[in-house]
Amino acid sequence: MPNIVFFNHWHYGDLFSTRGLVADIKRQLPDYNFVYAHNRNPWAVTDLCKSLSKTQTDKILNQMLNMRTRFAKNGNDLFINTWVGAYEGLWGPNTHPSYISHHKIFEECYKGMNQQFGTNLMLDSDVWTYVPKIDYTYYNTKTADDFLASVNRCHLICNGAVQSTQSSMGNMQSIIETLAVKYTNDTFVATELFETTMPNIYFTDSIFQKNCDMCEISYLSTKVNVIVGKNSGPFTYANTKQNLQDPTKKLVCFSHKPEDTLPCGLDFAANFIFSDTTDDITAVEIIEKAINE
Repeated sequence: MPNIVFFNHWHYGDLFSTRGLVADIKRQLPDYNFVYAHNRNPWAVTDLCKSLSKTQTDKILNQMLNMRTRFAKNGNDLFINTWVGAYEGLWGPNTHPSYISHHKIFEECYKGMNQQFGTNLMLDSDVWTYVPKIDYTYYNTKTADDFLASVNRCHLICNGAVQSTQSSMGNMQSIIETLAVKYTNDTFVATELFETTMPNIYFTDSIFQKNCDMCEISYLSTKVNVIVGKNSGPFTYANTKQNLQDPTKKLVCFSHKPEDTLPCGLDFAANFIFSDTTDDITAVEIIEKAINE
């Protein structure tokens, strides 16, 4: 059976945002075997397809394929770049692509594959078809369920550093501790460690104890009402189809511009609260409002 090799030179968020593309190609081309060449932890795509070994990945990413190469063929094997940067120019300048922009990228990808590989891929006109989903049955969700059963009302704060200049917000320690003091009966879970003595602040590293817990954090996000982040890392993994279509969800994003956010322009049920502030006091007020609404 010939292989389709998805490849991506970049970060976890880049693997996440194009999940819908990978899933749809798999659905439309069932006669291929699917594998993924990327530099992140294999757990990030376990529910999508098998990741290649480090040796195989290094050969593909460092020797065979440039990061801007869209497609390639080697014998019967087809190579597809899932990094949206390879399709630069299909969305607005000086911004990051939204899910609506991703839809344009996927249309161009299907055209290119049909021309170069002779496939007959058809793009669904509904953007929501390609908004990422995660099959959580591949992951240990019991850990999150057990944790949530042991604490009071929980809020998820994705406070880790951004990888692509989406935000100038820091690690949010002061913000989280201020909220934890004011809402002593609530539980605050942060995705990046910092020194604290607050008993109602927890960290995903301690909860999941995995080298890569992105998909577990995503599952946790489906079980809380308030999710705070910076349009990068774990917060990206909370921008799932399930969460965006849930009217009980409040996603608070501290980033440079709303155009950088994945759901920008989409009609969705969740309450998405955007701010470009980097001021701790203002940020606390915004998150408080989300908690109390």
